[in-house]
Amino acid sequence: DGSLAGLSRYITEQSGGKKSWSPSQGLKRPYARSNDSRWSIRTLDKLAKERPTCEYWESRFPGWTLANKGGAEYLYNDVTASWGVYLKLRRKE
Repeated sequence: DGSLAGLSRYITEQSGGKKSWSPSQGLKRPYARSNDSRWSIRTLDKLAKERPTCEYWESRFPGWTLANKGGAEYLYNDVTASWGVYLKLRRKE
């Protein structure tokens, strides 16, 4: 009937308990990015409220500097009810 339900019904009826599809070949598997677990939710909430200066971030990440001054971006996620801090860093020369 052209719907997704009809397509899924067709695939399950034709399979007979066997896999009736094959994945694409030659593609690279996605990799999992790990979370930077040294920042707790409470710490991120505090940082989002205080909005620290560039000197704070450069002291936390020695050898790095913010790409643009004021380069820290603070975003609140309504779904998870938590803050995210995004930094653009460059290696010091």
